[in-house]
Amino acid sequence: TPAQVIDLGDGKYRYLTELECWRLQGFSDDDFTAAQSTCQVSENKMNRTLYNQAGNTIPVVIFESMFTAMIEQGLIDMKEVTR
Repeated sequence: TPAQVIDLGDGKYRYLTELECWRLQGFSDDDFTAAQSTCQVSENKMNRTLYNQAGNTIPVVIFESMFTAMIEQGLIDMKEVTR
């Protein structure tokens, strides 16, 4: 099943809401509300734009972890970066 589908058991499923997807990516509810205001859809319809926007992001903590690892392994020289 797609990542945004939750298996509730007994053959029942539900989709993560757009807001839940945004929260999983580390966005605030205010961020979500601002984005939602720019791409309205009919009531009770999935907003694919909001799902796509959430899915096309990388949480800041992931970038921080990547750069910390690269610095620790000597792949990035902070003296060169801060010049």
